Amino acid sequence: MNEAPLYTCRANSYSQKGDYARAMADLEMALKLDPKSANAYAKRGVIHAEKGDPQKALADFNTALKLDPASAEAYHNRGSFYGTKNEFDRAIADYTESIRLDPAEPATYINRGRVYYKKGHLDKAITDFNEAIRISPGNAETYFERAGAYAWRKQYQLAIADYNRAIELKPNCANAYDGRGNCYSDTDKPDLAIADYTNAINLGLNTADIYYHRAAAYLKTELPQDAITDFTETIRLKPDYIDAYSGRAYAYFQAGNPDKALEDYNSVFRLNPRPRLAAETYRNRGRAYALKNQFDQALEDLNEAIKLDPTDEWAYINRGSVYDMKGDSARALADLNEAVRLAPNNPATYYNRAIAYNIKGDRNRAIADYTELLKRFPEDNDVFQWYNGRGWTYYKKAEIERNQASQRTLLEKALADYNEAIKLEKDNAEIYYHRALAYGLKGDKRSAIADAQTALKLNHNHSKAAEIKQLIQQWQK
Repeated sequence: MNEAPLYTCRANSYSQKGDYARAMADLEMALKLDPKSANAYAKRGVIHAEKGDPQKALADFNTALKLDPASAEAYHNRGSFYGTKNEFDRAIADYTESIRLDPAEPATYINRGRVYYKKGHLDKAITDFNEAIRISPGNAETYFERAGAYAWRKQYQLAIADYNRAIELKPNCANAYDGRGNCYSDTDKPDLAIADYTNAINLGLNTADIYYHRAAAYLKTELPQDAITDFTETIRLKPDYIDAYSGRAYAYFQAGNPDKALEDYNSVFRLNPRPRLAAETYRNRGRAYALKNQFDQALEDLNEAIKLDPTDEWAYINRGSVYDMKGDSARALADLNEAVRLAPNNPATYYNRAIAYNIKGDRNRAIADYTELLKRFPEDNDVFQWYNGRGWTYYKKAEIERNQASQRTLLEKALADYNEAIKLEKDNAEIYYHRALAYGLKGDKRSAIADAQTALKLNHNHSKAAEIKQLIQQWQK
């Protein structure tokens, strides 16, 4: 009786468990008993590859195919070997031959699909994953792989459906939660992304990337402290993760800690950022300097950002804001005009220019920009701010208007805008305060008092609380 197949079979079991020493011992015995066992050579090649001996691995695969040119397993295993060496065309050729010899093996379609994916041939990859699913519809791995291809093509709903199926079939598949979290993040659903990233981490996925991705999602949900915690863990796991320093710096800025932000932006430069990130870092570091009222340093960085990327509207917006802080309205407006020219579909360009016009006292142009915003971007989340801003501008015009009829018209426009803003943002103390001022100037003291009291109720620590209380006393007389 030839016992070689028994040793080969047991070796396969050991190999699947990661016990390569015992697997190798059994394969050596199998080959001793049957030196022409193509199956044993095909399996021993895999162990040589796992142990980091590519020359011996390739030699075994070649020997297996010399002994049995019809061995689908040997072609499959050599294809996998070529795939790990990024020799993708050879890998595809071997997988294709393996499929010709054994068209019912789903693993070969999966592996060829992975190689097509790495080459960017997504249609071919998805075709292979479809065939693997047809043959074996209960394999979570295949749905996971196809989801990745769909996600790369930005077909997020198809990707999410496949990730759902992968998780249904294998509830402890941490990578599927991670992949689905990426899809949710890319489709602006950060809360769902955070939940999936957290599930992946709880299932044991402990990589720098997943903490980085969850940190980025926390930033989108305006939770900078949670983002800082995750960015810090990212850096602990991968100390040269340059984007994590950049992200953490931004989170520190959002948390109102410009000193820590500056430390991290300096770390980005220490790690030699790529040109685009360098421009972004100069721009953001400039904002951090501005928050510290270090306007000259801010301008130096913003000038450098524009030099590196003269098409970045945000650099012009930020530099314009710094010029405004320095009282240089002309340069501020020049920068904001350039921002509008560069990015006419970015609401922030018009919004910041409207603010600059107001600082300069050019109310009509400020109103024109707010009106343009409301006309062009009626579904934007910041619409309430634009109504509030335009209402404030009408109010400031009314303050100096001497013609009573014209003043009343301006105040009616202001109140109409504040009403729209409050419909959209019912708990915003600033809007109630502004509307109170408009009612007060109009002579409607009862409405003014009611709005002023609502503003204080919504924000006990309002920066103008003392002034609001004084106004209430005046209106009560």
